Amino acid sequence: MLLDVPEVASYRPGPDAGLRLHRPAAERIVRDAAKARALLSVPAIVDRIGVPQRRVDQALRSDARLTEFVGAPRFVRLLMGVNLVDVVRDHPWLLEKLGLGPKLLTALTALRLPELSERLALSFHLPEQARDVRLRDVVVRTDGIHAQLSGNGLPFGAARER
Repeated sequence: MLLDVPEVASYRPGPDAGLRLHRPAAERIVRDAAKARALLSVPAIVDRIGVPQRRVDQALRSDARLTEFVGAPRFVRLLMGVNLVDVVRDHPWLLEKLGLGPKLLTALTALRLPELSERLALSFHLPEQARDVRLRDVVVRTDGIHAQLSGNGLPFGAARER
């Protein structure tokens, strides 16, 4: 299961819980020198992105080095791979510095899987050409969402290719 905060971050609960930034959020951080410095001042983040401490120290002391360092396309990808859950537990001020409410992480990590699934709703819209299609017995299983379809006039599967 994945909870998505569009253009900000995704959270995956459970044993491999993780809060990971989306590209737009990572790019906003890179463009803001104060946010980039805040990230680089947290040793746990530096360790997770695998950056030598010497380069981090240079970036923290020089605006030009900071721009060069965080401006590299590789940096955004590295930043998107950092699991912020563990980091923010030790450095709660970091979320606020990055423009995310600290209540977000508190709420996400406080949810247990059964509670989480009870609070979700499934919503979807069928395309206009499928107005005569009916869905029954919609269930969520480990391999995906399953439903019984009935209707006419909308070919799918092998019939679609005729």
